[in-house]
Amino acid sequence: MRRLTTLFALSIASIAQAAESNTADAVAPASIPAALDVPGLDIAMWIFYAILAVSLALTFIRVARGPSVPDRIVALDVMGNLCAVTIALTAIATGQPILLAIALVIALIMFLGTTAFSLYLERRTES
Repeated sequence: MRRLTTLFALSIASIAQAAESNTADAVAPASIPAALDVPGLDIAMWIFYAILAVSLALTFIRVARGPSVPDRIVALDVMGNLCAVTIALTAIATGQPILLAIALVIALIMFLGTTAFSLYLERRTES
């Protein structure tokens, strides 16, 4: 838990540093060696990736067969968030905290898109 907290703190620090300097050099620190010293991390990552692949496949089935448009929208939101989780796991596995910022942006965009589309559907049904 302590190492994940350190990883999160380093990613927040790199985002803040990039925002202050506005240069591409300051975006990514060299690496996070403390996050990679966990025994069995490779096996756990492969298990997590397999679970995410199965989840993405099941969510894709829901998008294809969804009985209604809101079901498909929620399934697309879940797919986007699963992609963000996959990127976050890759950030942990490779020790590159800039990927966490990318995952956060993807999750926020998916949330805003789902919220906007639900408002659109709500107004469309009222008319």
